[in-house]
Amino acid sequence: MHLKYRLISAAVLGLLSASVSAQQVVELKDGRLIQLNDDFTWQYVQKQQATTAKPEVEVLEASAQLAPVTAVPFTNTVVGTQFKLNSSKPILQLSQSGIDAILQPAYYQGNELVIPVGLTNQGTDSVVLVKMNITLADANGKSLASESVKVWSAIKRMPETYLRAKTQKQGLPIKLKVPSFSNYQIKAEITEVEHW
Repeated sequence: MHLKYRLISAAVLGLLSASVSAQQVVELKDGRLIQLNDDFTWQYVQKQQATTAKPEVEVLEASAQLAPVTAVPFTNTVVGTQFKLNSSKPILQLSQSGIDAILQPAYYQGNELVIPVGLTNQGTDSVVLVKMNITLADANGKSLASESVKVWSAIKRMPETYLRAKTQKQGLPIKLKVPSFSNYQIKAEITEVEHW
C-alpha cells in the first residue's frame, strides 16, 4: 500500500517539475545577450539585466502555473530605424510574446503620417489587444511625436474580432499629426499584449 502511494506521489512530482520551465539567456558571438522564451520568441537583453533578471523570471514562470495571466509584462525592447516616406520597403519588424508586428511603408494623408501595421499571432492563444509606444523624429533627430497607440483592439466575447492563433491580419494604422518630411526616424516597442 505504501509503495503505491510512493509511486503516485513520485509521478505527480515528476509531472509538476516537468511543467515548470524557465527562460534561457544566451550570448551571441558578437557579445549581445538574448532571452529565449518558451513560446519560441526571443528578445535582446541588456547585460546588467541578464544577471539580475534571471531569478525573477524563474519565479514568474513558477507562479504562472497557479493562475493564468492575460496581460503579458515586457522588458524594454525599443527598436529604432530611419525610413523614407512612400518607400516600398517595410519600416521595421517587432516581436513580443508571440506577436509579430510589421510597420509597413508610411505615407502622408491630409496632415497625418499614416503607418499601416501587419500583425501575425505566432502564439497558441487568441489576442484581444496589442499596444505600442511610437516615438517619431525628423532626419536630424528632433522629436516630432511620442504616443502610445493600439494596433489591435478586439471586443471580448466576440470571437470574430480576435486575432486568432497562427493567423495574420492587418492591424489598426498608426496615425501621427506631424509635419511632412521625406525622411523620419522612428523608435517603436510593443508594450502590451492581452490574450483571451
